[in-house]
Amino acid sequence: TYDRFDLKLFEDKPYEGERLTPRKNMEKLLEESQTFVADFPQVRSQLFFGDPGTGKTFLIHCMINELLKKQIALVYYTAYDLINILEDHRFNRGEEPGVSQKYGNLFRASLLVVDDLGTEMLNSFTLSELFNLINRRINQGKTTIISTNLGLEDLRDQYTERIFSRFIQHYDLKYFYGDDLRLKKFI
Repeated sequence: TYDRFDLKLFEDKPYEGERLTPRKNMEKLLEESQTFVADFPQVRSQLFFGDPGTGKTFLIHCMINELLKKQIALVYYTAYDLINILEDHRFNRGEEPGVSQKYGNLFRASLLVVDDLGTEMLNSFTLSELFNLINRRINQGKTTIISTNLGLEDLRDQYTERIFSRFIQHYDLKYFYGDDLRLKKFI
């Protein structure tokens, strides 16, 4: 939740040539996420990208918690689980219980959240299905939040120009950086 979001965890010193310190960057991202929640559904899709352990998933969960309080219909999947749904729907023709409903919810939900894009197995099928999902949601005016540890160049290289250009044109890009907060607990 937002009340458990601790900005003091983020370094307040320069970080590898970035203009803002990780803490100042996170303050900005935190404020923008609260504006997103307040203004939903009149918002743009979001692409959270950057280093592992810098708060992307935690911030998404804060946003989800607030949106659920507003009774927003949303669906959350890791990229790995999302690909499993797409595969089950395509290859099992939705014969397993609940697969057709899960697949349909990907397109019906007011908000789709895909966490950890880049952890799934990529092949021509997954690229085609991801393109279809992203493109259809854009065409339907539906909002999507995607998080990834990949940089923009890696996203372009791994997900093709067709998908990448949609991110650039239809998503607000949110860059997360700093030390891995998960590792800081143990070092």
